[in-house]
Amino acid sequence: MRTVNILIALIFSGLLLSAGGHVLAHEGHALSSVIADAQDVSVAGTQVTLTVKLQGLEGHLPDLVDVFAHDLAQASFQQLAIGARDQATYLMHLAFSTPVPGIFTAVLDFGEAGQAPLLVIP
Repeated sequence: MRTVNILIALIFSGLLLSAGGHVLAHEGHALSSVIADAQDVSVAGTQVTLTVKLQGLEGHLPDLVDVFAHDLAQASFQQLAIGARDQATYLMHLAFSTPVPGIFTAVLDFGEAGQAPLLVIP
């Protein structure tokens, strides 16, 4: 009987750990189903303006919620065009608290859908 109880406890613990690992793996996870391309990048002082084309690989594109980057003080963006359900173009204005880096990665936040990297080379 003791062996059965230990076996049940181990199985139950394994189920909890695997479920917990699944939850942790999806918090702030990378969104591999979105391709982001920075175009028409211009820099003026600590300000960067760029056009970002997004392509969803799974037949749809989640809504862009926010943009993050190291030393980014403020970000604003507006959707310029929507292609099919899986394409969008955004105009972004990024204001840095330090001089604009020669190359940086911005993180595009799609809320619960996840995040996608955007390589920017001014």
